[in-house]
Amino acid sequence: MKNLFIGLFVLVSGWDAQAVYQEGWDRPVEQAQLKITHGINGFADLDEAKLTHTVQDGSGITKFTIEYLDPESEKMVSKKLEITHVEKNDCGSTVYSAQLPIDIRESYQEFKGLLAMTKDSGLRNSDPVNGARFNLTLIDHRTRICEDHRAYAWEVSVREGYGWCGTMDSVFEAVGNPEPVYTIMMDPAAIDY
Repeated sequence: MKNLFIGLFVLVSGWDAQAVYQEGWDRPVEQAQLKITHGINGFADLDEAKLTHTVQDGSGITKFTIEYLDPESEKMVSKKLEITHVEKNDCGSTVYSAQLPIDIRESYQEFKGLLAMTKDSGLRNSDPVNGARFNLTLIDHRTRICEDHRAYAWEVSVREGYGWCGTMDSVFEAVGNPEPVYTIMMDPAAIDY
């Protein structure tokens, strides 16, 4: 009887600690509270942000989630970004490029909607292909081999805008030190530093 109670306790504790494997869940593995060092346009009054590195259960796909309080609307904004490119720079730091995921079906529906709107309104300058952009570049200095010391492990640059020229884009730069997020199913080997 005692073993039955212990087994039930372990099972319930495991569920509570997110120990259950969840296919498709973006499991957080590390996150950093970011200190904003520079911001322009829509991000000029941004005070802080949080960046979370995730690994999807089942596929091992890594992503980023960035969260911040929008200074204009005063609402929390959370954006999930797909990592599109990873490389090492000359000093061995890992450079990640990430952007909003592009769903071809949604993009096509938006394109059809914008095309119909431009025909009806007489507007001809709308370009659905060069619509909303949200890009993140992360330089992770934990793999750095150069001798110059970096005070923060992560340097982040974020750019948000619309259209193709980018002259009025909102941009911010930030720094932070990532800390592990402990979930029982985390596999540290899945993180590619």
